[in-house]
Amino acid sequence: MNANPNHTIIRVITILLGTVFILAGLAKLSGMMEDQFTAWAHPVELMYTVGVLEILGAIGLFRPKLRIWASLGLIGLMFAAIYTHQNDHIPLDEDRLMIGLNLFLIVLLITQLLMRTGQKA
Repeated sequence: MNANPNHTIIRVITILLGTVFILAGLAKLSGMMEDQFTAWAHPVELMYTVGVLEILGAIGLFRPKLRIWASLGLIGLMFAAIYTHQNDHIPLDEDRLMIGLNLFLIVLLITQLLMRTGQKA
């Protein structure tokens, strides 16, 4: 049985992204980032909200029917985080992870959209 390389790539990207977002969400929900959110003058409730959204987005990535919507939501969340960091004068080099995650999410989104329309990715 030959596995479709596109499906393998999607599976690998999904597992990596899902794991990163679950860990990031758990870090926020556990309160590990409370000092950072407080230092940035953001309410602690925002930390918990972002943590829940990251975990829900990660779960959505693992559900093929929700993958496109989850990707869009996480892309929006990452752009909001980058924007917030820039407003808080956090150096751009600290945003490399979020920029990288966004690139992987965009690749996943485009691949999913192409596969849905029957085109080769």
